[in-house]
Amino acid sequence: MNYGRIFNGRAETDFYWPIRTHTTDGQHAGTSSIIFAVKDNVIESYTQGRAAPQDWMPRDGSLQKPGNVTSGIHSDLSLVAGSVGSYVRCAHSDLGTGPTRTWPLRVDPRDGQAKPWWPGILPPGFSELDRFDTNTPWAVADRECYMVFNDKYNIGKPSLGVEIEEQIYNYGRAYASDFSFVYLRIHNTSDKKIENAYFGYYFFLKDDIGGFNDDYLVAMNAGLNPDPSKPDLFYVFDPQRDQIPANHVPALAGIAVVKTPKDLGITDFHFFEPPGPLLDQGMWPVISSDPDNPNLPGDPSQYFHATGPDRRIDNTDWIPQNKPEGSYWAFFAMSGPFDLEPAEVVTAIFCPVAGADETQLLSNVQTLKEMAQNGFRGPSPPPQPTLSAVAGDQKVTLYWDTRAEQHPEFEGYKIYRREASSIAVADWGEPITDAQGNQVGVKPIAQFDKIDGITGPDPLNPYMWLGDDTGLVHTFVDEDVLNGVSYQYAITAYTRGNPSKDLPSLENALGSGLASAFAQTPPNGTIPGHAPKGALKIDPADSFWIEIEVLDPNRITGHKYEVSFSDWTVIGSDSIYQQGYTLYDVNDGRVLLENRPLTDASGDNTEVVDGFRIKFVGRPITGQLEQVWNADSPIKDGARWPYWDLSLRSAASQLDFEFVIDESHPATLPAFRGFGTAHYTVPVRIFINNTGQEITPYLEVGDWAARFPDNPDYGQPVGQWSLAPGGPNWNPIIDQMGNTSRADFIVGKDEKGNQLFLLKTIHPPDAVAPRDGDRLFVGRMKPFPRDAVYTFETTKAFVDPQAIDLGKVRAVPNPYYVKARWETEANSRIIRFMNLPEICDIYIFTVAGDLVRHIEHRQKFLTPSNQDNPGPYARFTKAGLGFHDWELVSDNEIEVAYGIYIYVVRTPDGRQTTGKLAIIR
Repeated sequence: MNYGRIFNGRAETDFYWPIRTHTTDGQHAGTSSIIFAVKDNVIESYTQGRAAPQDWMPRDGSLQKPGNVTSGIHSDLSLVAGSVGSYVRCAHSDLGTGPTRTWPLRVDPRDGQAKPWWPGILPPGFSELDRFDTNTPWAVADRECYMVFNDKYNIGKPSLGVEIEEQIYNYGRAYASDFSFVYLRIHNTSDKKIENAYFGYYFFLKDDIGGFNDDYLVAMNAGLNPDPSKPDLFYVFDPQRDQIPANHVPALAGIAVVKTPKDLGITDFHFFEPPGPLLDQGMWPVISSDPDNPNLPGDPSQYFHATGPDRRIDNTDWIPQNKPEGSYWAFFAMSGPFDLEPAEVVTAIFCPVAGADETQLLSNVQTLKEMAQNGFRGPSPPPQPTLSAVAGDQKVTLYWDTRAEQHPEFEGYKIYRREASSIAVADWGEPITDAQGNQVGVKPIAQFDKIDGITGPDPLNPYMWLGDDTGLVHTFVDEDVLNGVSYQYAITAYTRGNPSKDLPSLENALGSGLASAFAQTPPNGTIPGHAPKGALKIDPADSFWIEIEVLDPNRITGHKYEVSFSDWTVIGSDSIYQQGYTLYDVNDGRVLLENRPLTDASGDNTEVVDGFRIKFVGRPITGQLEQVWNADSPIKDGARWPYWDLSLRSAASQLDFEFVIDESHPATLPAFRGFGTAHYTVPVRIFINNTGQEITPYLEVGDWAARFPDNPDYGQPVGQWSLAPGGPNWNPIIDQMGNTSRADFIVGKDEKGNQLFLLKTIHPPDAVAPRDGDRLFVGRMKPFPRDAVYTFETTKAFVDPQAIDLGKVRAVPNPYYVKARWETEANSRIIRFMNLPEICDIYIFTVAGDLVRHIEHRQKFLTPSNQDNPGPYARFTKAGLGFHDWELVSDNEIEVAYGIYIYVVRTPDGRQTTGKLAIIR
């Protein structure tokens, strides 16, 4: 792709429609190339095969497979082995992490750590730091591919200094599944002006479904360019429609040109039977519409067809009139001439697009036009959930996040599974077919949807099942698995659809959101990582508690944690006024989760961190008002009277407040009406929690001494205010009256003068005052008290020598006579020793006592290949997974003979077990 080839994520130059027709006669683009040309210097790739070097080459520092057209935008050599088929992929937005990571690593300036970093083009509104976000909030398509190439190694001609950034936008959504966007930024990186340049494309489109070498080519204006004289859509079709074989889908394959450099439109279009001109000096006359140029190869009639007086635009009506039997057709579609100043950048956009007929093709063009005007956005499925897989003994536990549920039309999740080895993968499951037998989907192994009455098939797509009102969950345990078999899982989220707007349900593309698992037992004697079980309460009488659920025992750290609560919850990019929680790692001294949502009706929505999630069981919400000081405040009420007493007015019925003691920034408050004219210095600031608004400036003080200035029972002197118990705010007449009706007070108001609360500042002599920085929360009851703090400690997985049971050791298959299920790679011959301790030696003898093989089974720790989804036993090699494979060879690497063998498994402390195994022809 860095060679100017434009469709696939690796190197191929073709595109196909319908999907997966590349192994049949459904190929629709044989060759394609981006072209930048000046006189007799044409930078292209359609004549140059796959051998390097070529006119277009990856920018220096990119990865490429030597001698082949592959691409990349980084120099992480470790990616070569992890890429599918050993080809290096360009950057894929949905492959930011994991063993097939396509993003380069960059240092995050926020913490100095090297992290995956998206190198591609960001839409407006996102910052450079957003490139580190592997959740891809900036992505507008289901998959975006990015690459860079230039003409530095232009063959036989001087480099012009042209460099092109290419970003492809691919969609798995039904309404956009028949086209992709290719967005190009063309840079002049030289210090010279490029004059009289042309930019455009070479395409060789074909439709082989109804026969070979019998196509018609059509060039038309489909409304992408406002000038009707300039073509913007080019497509081929087979006119022999009545000869299309059974089970083949008729198709029109085309190219829509959405934008050209400097908005020139397509200025020059010429078609010909492929391959066309092969040398720069022969291409230039066709590109620049100069039929009189002596370098034009062959007769001008080969390249210029009913062009009109300016000879720049061919008329494709020439084909049925002069070649009714059809043919294969290639063409140049160019824009120019134009100048490109040093450092100038121009842009271009085109789309490969297809349809079953011209009506569908033009409908797709209209859709892509609207999406292009909206930054390549259209109605979208929910955000792709992030899936994790934890393998255990004959089971795989899956869990995923809730970000898809932020989509306003979100309806549910689907889980898919397939078996996968290093060289082959199975299909995703049982296919869903239409009445003609065409595959239109895949049945999931599990589906979970909202309980909202939206069930059954989508009214606009009968092959899309919307669910059965199962209720949402975020955990699924697959127990239909075999130990020793590699599985790959995918999750998709989907919308409910909107029939009133003719919008069907939209689902994430199958193949993204992947997680892999290799079901297996842990080493013999392993005590899994665990956490306290049951309800954790601060007080045994509490009606609220937390529970710790361990999902991945091997990620349990053995650390101590602290859970506290906040008034705000962060959901996506929004902060919502509802109680959330914060998880703090005491050992590392860092916050792991901050202001996260509590457990919802699903029971498993909270995030998994360090191998566990927390379940919150809150107290029943009654609407009762509560007043709570921070837990470490020394404040204490008096024996008879409270320190403060607050009542809310009707205008504050839905508001919560926070009172902050602030000695450093006291407020100067006026007197309440009828209570004199004094001003009071009050070290209290008051906020409306729901909005964060500070209302301190609108407070007023009621001091009864102003009403009764000569009566010492009302606290003297006038104008004094203090937090001190028994100070100027204490009115002894309260004891005499037996009530607090004569307590000094603060009236809380909003900016409009509406009264919100009355705070009686009683301050009895036997009370204890709050200290600077203390906070009082006043508001409706939350699921957990605001000052609640839970602490707990986990236990890291370990091996207990006393728990090792050598009687569980087995050799499988036994007898060995056919390839086992896990032998998915060709020519593999394996017997697996199961339930091994982490450290042991395996001795294999003939029945005569001759040693055939000595296997040292040792625990080894490795860094997981996918830090974000480390998997079940990522810290272990196969030697530490509780099994070891014997490839049926001796210590001398000679294949062993058929027969009976004795094996001995011995631990370092001298314990051992023996057994027999048979290898049968």
